[in-house]
Amino acid sequence: MASRIGRSRLLIGFALLVAIGSSGCGRRPARATRLPVDVPESVGQRILIDPIHTYLGLTGRSVLACPAGYCVILHFPPEPVPVEDLTDVLEGDPGTDADDGEVYDDPDSPWCSALAAGPSRNTFNCCAFAVGDVAGLTPDDWIMPMLCGDTFDTLPMQVLLDSFYERLQALDGPGFHWRALEGDAHLRTDDVLCFVSTTGQHTCYSHVGRILRKGGRNWLISKFGAGPILRTTIQAAGYKFAGQYDKIWIFRQKDQ
Repeated sequence: MASRIGRSRLLIGFALLVAIGSSGCGRRPARATRLPVDVPESVGQRILIDPIHTYLGLTGRSVLACPAGYCVILHFPPEPVPVEDLTDVLEGDPGTDADDGEVYDDPDSPWCSALAAGPSRNTFNCCAFAVGDVAGLTPDDWIMPMLCGDTFDTLPMQVLLDSFYERLQALDGPGFHWRALEGDAHLRTDDVLCFVSTTGQHTCYSHVGRILRKGGRNWLISKFGAGPILRTTIQAAGYKFAGQYDKIWIFRQKDQ
C-alpha cells in the first residue's frame, strides 16, 4: 500500500474485519473464480496483495473471501478530487415546499464521519457505502462496479451482492414508474437499489444506494462521486444517471 495511506493502518483495519467475519471462518468461498494471487483460506478473511498504479497513483489492493467468491478491493490514496455540484439532485420541484432530500449526516456512521473532515473522499464509492455495513467494509474500501483488469477481470460488486443479498425485484427500462417505486410498501430500510447497465457486453452497476423507508415513502441514501452522501428521491437519482442504466435491481439482505 502507498505510504500515504499507511500499511499499518490497513493491517489493523483488516484484523478487525477478520473478527467481524469470524463466524464464517473455516468455510471456503463457493463458486470462487481462481485468482493469480494468494487468497484467503476461509470466508471472512482478508489479505493484502500487490498494489497497482492507477490514475490516482499507487493503489493498494486486498482480497476478501466471501460466501460467493473472492472480492478484490481497491484502496485509493486519499487525494483531493473535484466535487460535483449536486444542487439539481436536491432541488426536486422548486415550485413546491415538499421534502426533496438533504445531505445525509448520521453521526454514528463511519461513512459520514469519513466525509466530515472535508468535502471530498475518493477512497470509497457508492457500492462500498451501499453494502459495506453488511459485508464488513470500511471507508478505505473501493468496490469496482464492473469487470476490470485491476480486479483480475472479476466483478467485485456482484460477488458481494451474491454473498450477502438476494434479489427482490428486477425492473426493465427505459420507462420506470417512479411514484409506484417510491410508494412500494414491500420495500424496507436498508434494501439495496441498483441502477444497472446491461446494454454492453458486461453488467455495470452505474449507481447504488440504500433504501430509507420514511413517512410512507422510499428514499434513496447514496454517495455521489467523491461526496457527499445524500438522501434523495429515487427519481432524482435516476434522472442524475439517465442514460447510464437500463434496469433497476433491488436486493435484500439474506435471512431478513
